[in-house]
Parts: sequence; C-alpha cells; structure tokens
Amino acid sequence: MSINKKLSRKDQEEALLKKVYDLILDEQIQDDERHVLIAFKNNVEKDKDFERRLMYLAEGLRQIAVKRLTVQSKLSPQVGLFYMEISTTGLLRKNLGTGLAAMGITFH
Repeated sequence: MSINKKLSRKDQEEALLKKVYDLILDEQIQDDERHVLIAFKNNVEKDKDFERRLMYLAEGLRQIAVKRLTVQSKLSPQVGLFYMEISTTGLLRKNLGTGLAAMGITFH
C-alpha cells in the first residue's frame, strides 16, 4: 500500500498509521523492528505529535538498519519498503526526508 501524496495530511497520517498496525501484526518482521513500530504507535496515540514521532520512527529504523549492516543483514523486506515510503510521503520535513531517502538505498 503506497501512501497517496494527494490525500490530505490527516488522511496520509491515518494511512501510515494503518500500515504501521499491519506491520506490527506481520509475523515476518523482526522483534526489534516491531518494538520501534509499537513505540511509534503508542506515542502517536498518547501525544498526537505525528511529525515528531514519525522522525523518531525513521531514526529508530535507520539505527536498526545500520546495526544490521555490521552483521551483513538488512531490514525485513516489508519494513525496508515502509522506511523508503515514509521518507517520500512529504510528512517528514523536506531536508530530513531527502537525507533518509539517500540513506534508504542501503536498506532496500
């Protein structure tokens, strides 16, 4: 499921949150990935600062990916695609999203 950039910001946030729920339930993702996704979901529900929480989510996934590079492993395919998607939705600030997209090449 790709997040449509033509949706309103609120609709984009809801679509992204649904994708997070689906990933949390996916048995093929790793526990550390699931932990970061659950933390994002819980924090968004708690304080409603979606953009800040999305930046923390992207950072958490990036840290997992970098850690896995040292053992020649990758993010789960679904999480790797999700990471690339959140870096291009426009929900992240432009400069951060550009940097994440450039870094994402190694995670895919």
